Amino acid sequence: GVVAAAGGIEAGAAVLEIPLRCCVLAADVNASPVGSVARSAAAAANLDRPADVALAFYVADDAADPDNARAAYFETLPREFDELPRRWPAAELDALLGGSPARRAADDARAATRLAFDAVVARAGPRWPSFEAYSAAAAVVATRSFELDGPDGPVEALVPLADCLNHSRSR
Repeated sequence: GVVAAAGGIEAGAAVLEIPLRCCVLAADVNASPVGSVARSAAAAANLDRPADVALAFYVADDAADPDNARAAYFETLPREFDELPRRWPAAELDALLGGSPARRAADDARAATRLAFDAVVARAGPRWPSFEAYSAAAAVVATRSFELDGPDGPVEALVPLADCLNHSRSR
């Protein structure tokens, strides 16, 4: 089935209203052992966007628990991100992006993902999600998260249903 707007959608008009208890919010991340340690470690390592790093570790850890209250939501999230150049093999990057600035951007994104994982795990200890789980969760955060207005400014969040809409956020 198709759901279509009967007319133009006015700027600022509510398109969806999702209860906050269904969203993955910074407060959830900060209240969890994995999220709070990841955020502190990412900040101590001077990583870009420590909130994104913490959210990705939180999602990787939370999604591994089938009894989690958000397990059904996590099941809807993609596990493969073959469309993201940072996840392409080097030969494919060379064939499709060789010689372009996009090739360097893909290498930089791949290196940043690895750097963030290694920096947090080095400070946090051994019982952490695998790099593969973190990398997939980081892709979820990069492609599906929102900046919501929080009481102290913008907060990173995953918003069920809305995350499927074509959107962007400031990076």
